[in-house]
Amino acid sequence: MHLLKPQIGSVLIDQKDLANLDELEIAKLRSSVLSDRIYPFNMTVNEIISLGRHPHQSLLGKINKRDKEIISEIIEILEIKSLFDKKFAELSDGQKQKVLIARAIVQEPKVILLDEPATHLDAKSRIEILLKLRDIAKIKKIIVIASMHEIEIAYRISDKIIILDQGHIKAEDSPEEIFKNGTIQSVYNISKVIWHPVFGSLELKSKNNLFPKIHVVGGFGTAVPVYRLLSRLGCSFSTGILDQIDVDYCLAKAIDAKIFSNSKPYEVINFDEKILSDLSCVKIVIDTGFPVNDKTTPNVELIKKMSQKCIIFSLRNNLEFQDIFEGDNIRCGNMSDLEEFLNNLPELNK
Repeated sequence: MHLLKPQIGSVLIDQKDLANLDELEIAKLRSSVLSDRIYPFNMTVNEIISLGRHPHQSLLGKINKRDKEIISEIIEILEIKSLFDKKFAELSDGQKQKVLIARAIVQEPKVILLDEPATHLDAKSRIEILLKLRDIAKIKKIIVIASMHEIEIAYRISDKIIILDQGHIKAEDSPEEIFKNGTIQSVYNISKVIWHPVFGSLELKSKNNLFPKIHVVGGFGTAVPVYRLLSRLGCSFSTGILDQIDVDYCLAKAIDAKIFSNSKPYEVINFDEKILSDLSCVKIVIDTGFPVNDKTTPNVELIKKMSQKCIIFSLRNNLEFQDIFEGDNIRCGNMSDLEEFLNNLPELNK
């Protein structure tokens, strides 16, 4: 890969100015893995990876003992030994990416440049490859510079992040600093999505409705997947009764859901009959399967009261629900059952 001439300044690797080096010397300092798919005709994995040793070989280009040791070490770490004699063109996208990364690493560079290293990969391969690459970089003391659009992954695996906006550097810092100060929201400028630093994820905001027809009774983090499902389906909802230190409260507040909670963190929560009038428009109550204990007694009481006029959908099994709440107008199931149930009630999405 040829390098662009800097508009200003110099590019140094290991205190060497790349502008003063020939391509062979540069190849000993920098390797790259591009996002463009390559289709080497009839080459094996062995031959592809061995190309990475070219900058260190003599004019005859023979693979020596040291070359073999380095190649063997990397294919063991990346767990691609079984692919060694296979044709590159026959591999899956994830396997091909591992092979190309192996070729870049056996080049023994000081810096590896990766352009969208997770492109074309399924979720398992994406995480697996990036984590292995991170481990190898630490072991071999290689700097890895990767361009990525997967900000949630970048947040978790990077030591430093540079955010570009319209070709200019918007921010440059540790992931923890960058992702807590609203930079992501300002760059992407999407009103319906927020970055949540606690969860390290992008979250869809709740549909705004002063009188939602769905109420979620959760606690202890059990409501998080339900909130996400409802936001994805475009359903407005209220939730509670929650302690302000609860993780469910944290997400509900961030996505602008209507919340019933104590007025101060750690404050004892008591059931108040007034909440029933505030929930007079509710038609569906979702029980997230929260733990039943002294702290969640108000929520148990709320479900019992609401069951007299609403349909209750519980993520508990029937026996557990009946043992705690009793009642006839209930449905029990898992998250898939809940999604199907909600999709059959289109009026709730308005």
